[in-house]
Amino acid sequence: MYPENLEISQYHYSSALILQSKGCLDEAIKEYKEALKVNPGSAEIHLELGNALFFKGLITEAMQEYREALRINLEESAAHNNLGIILRDRGFIDESIAEFREAIRIEPGEAFYHFNLGYSFYLKGLFGEAINEYLEGMRINPEDAQAHLHLGTIFYMLGDFDEAIYEWKEAVRIDPLNEVSHYNLGVAFQRRGMLEEAVREYTEALKINPGHGEAHFNLGVIFHDKGLLDKAFKEYKETIRIDPEHGPAHNGLGTALATMGFLDEAIREFQEAIRINPEDSQAHKNLGVALIEKGFSPKDNKDEPC
Repeated sequence: MYPENLEISQYHYSSALILQSKGCLDEAIKEYKEALKVNPGSAEIHLELGNALFFKGLITEAMQEYREALRINLEESAAHNNLGIILRDRGFIDESIAEFREAIRIEPGEAFYHFNLGYSFYLKGLFGEAINEYLEGMRINPEDAQAHLHLGTIFYMLGDFDEAIYEWKEAVRIDPLNEVSHYNLGVAFQRRGMLEEAVREYTEALKINPGHGEAHFNLGVIFHDKGLLDKAFKEYKETIRIDPEHGPAHNGLGTALATMGFLDEAIREFQEAIRINPEDSQAHKNLGVALIEKGFSPKDNKDEPC
């Protein structure tokens, strides 16, 4: 390449990087393409163009650029990693694992590559391998909240609640505004019977995202079990406001209403729960009990055949 062409390519490439850093993706893509016109053999430019296309949502085009970068330079670790992310998102888990392994072979000290490989192993159900990769990534970078969140989820699925709680606590320590970590901690504490701690974590999750329906519902269940019916009523109602098709919340609200003596309203909630999920045996049972308490008898049904 002539020196003047290299200067032109570098000018367009530098301009593209600046534009991309400002979020001007369309303009950045144009500059990357101009740079490639005079320097088509630059794996680095193909990689960055792929990144801009990826952020723009042009995934197929991004994949083409990553593949071209690797055709030019097979040792471009970021291209392997980014290609692996696209393949995983498209359901090609085995292929993504191969790309992440290549990225790690080239650059074993990059924690993010280990986390990505761990997540692909998780999706494939290879939990032991996933744990190993997350732990290796955390050895390199122990301050990645998302990695702690994912690792906690794996431990929870394996029934190791103590380890799950530890990892989610770490995620909250690193990122106190992560609603998912707070919510997950609430679930784990509730599962362990540590209800005060569960209430605290659900409450923290709701401070961050008041529209978290499941956090409201789980609070309702805890308050209901404690006999705090007014609080349970409020949380069930809020869950239904957020998600009107939340069958368990209708059933829970119906149970609270029945206990408070509002049988007509309770019956409506049980019927709504059954409409949403006709297989909800608990709602059917609760409806039957409420109808009997209301004084309804099957004999009152004139349409019932002899």
